[in-house]
Amino acid sequence: MHRGTTGGKIMKKKILDVLKNPVVIICAIVMLAIGLFLSYKYGYIPYKQTQEGWVSSNSWDCPADHPIKGNLHSMIYHTKSSRWYSKTNGRNCECFDTEEHAKAQGFRAPLR
Repeated sequence: MHRGTTGGKIMKKKILDVLKNPVVIICAIVMLAIGLFLSYKYGYIPYKQTQEGWVSSNSWDCPADHPIKGNLHSMIYHTKSSRWYSKTNGRNCECFDTEEHAKAQGFRAPLR
């Protein structure tokens, strides 16, 4: 029995035909614009302006007097020795001066 690849070719052709449809392209552009608008409106900006210029928001650090980062989504706090410290950014972060204050707000230490 011969196994051809015609099924894959037919599927690829159908996908390409759909992508040529102007309505699909317009819908994709509108969805992209809505996504960008909502991302901007609700605070996700991949860069922030500092005195040094524009930097990645992923490199955001807490002030020196509150060096502990608390991740608001996971409710886990990270000290500078934590491997996740640099990955916790300003969008979902709360800063604490001591681990005790972080624990008092409901945060816990990382498991590792």
